[in-house]
Amino acid sequence: MKINHQLLCSLLFIQSTLHAEQWIGLEDSNPIKFGFLVGIDDGEDEQFSAYNLSFPLGDSIDILLDYSENKVNIGDLKLTGQHWKSELIYGINEDYDLMFDYQFQGSKSDLELEYITMGLARYLSDWLVSFRYYFGDLTIFTREEITNEDIPDSFVVDVEGYRFNLDWQGENLYFQAELQKQQYGQDLSPLVTRPIFSLIIKPSAQAQQAVLMENFRLISLGLQTELNDISISYSTTSSALNGREFDSVFLSWSFSLSDDLEFNLNMSKPVDEENSETTIAAGLQWIL
Repeated sequence: MKINHQLLCSLLFIQSTLHAEQWIGLEDSNPIKFGFLVGIDDGEDEQFSAYNLSFPLGDSIDILLDYSENKVNIGDLKLTGQHWKSELIYGINEDYDLMFDYQFQGSKSDLELEYITMGLARYLSDWLVSFRYYFGDLTIFTREEITNEDIPDSFVVDVEGYRFNLDWQGENLYFQAELQKQQYGQDLSPLVTRPIFSLIIKPSAQAQQAVLMENFRLISLGLQTELNDISISYSTTSSALNGREFDSVFLSWSFSLSDDLEFNLNMSKPVDEENSETTIAAGLQWIL
């Protein structure tokens, strides 16, 4: 089955939209925030929704909760993928933060990626530098009709990786860079090079294999004014299955409707992908 990179582009789009603000201009005391996005691609074969909630817990702890769901039609398959994250940020002092989170990505009983992350952030005047290490499991499920003593109902592979972020905030301009590397306990290329696996693995799991990335790089540049926040991002991702690299571009615009309400409009599109489709999303964020 052909690897569907549109699915990964949508996932990266959701993550970049939800998490971009977390590293820009963090304050000593953060208010409660709730936001949502709903979107569709111009081919009308994908819809998604995303929600995020952040709130302080005492003077030194912030809790971040994210959930997103995308429904995709790939050929005759109708897939529902999920990504959810719960994160705790502990402010050691004015210069350092500790970060812990749990994340789930994929579709239950098809392809599941679960991991735990630990990280450290350092504030340097207008700069923020953070490093995170994560580890967990990848579970790929087999076809139920062929499961027996020789073929288990799923294959489990260890996953570990790291993510490095560098952010700068000026008076109006800001810059973000991210580098992520993900490693697996086994070589995953046979999933696409050996035909036997197409007979064993669930078709719905095969269609989601594009999310199994090896390297990810992202650069963003943004402009903030009193009412507007506009940014453009460019990412490069390499597949853990065949090593192929593909690029995506993300555009984001936020407009302040009032002191406690913000409108968000976002767009993503794969670059150099045949028949690639543009995904557009809109939503609101409240400061409670």
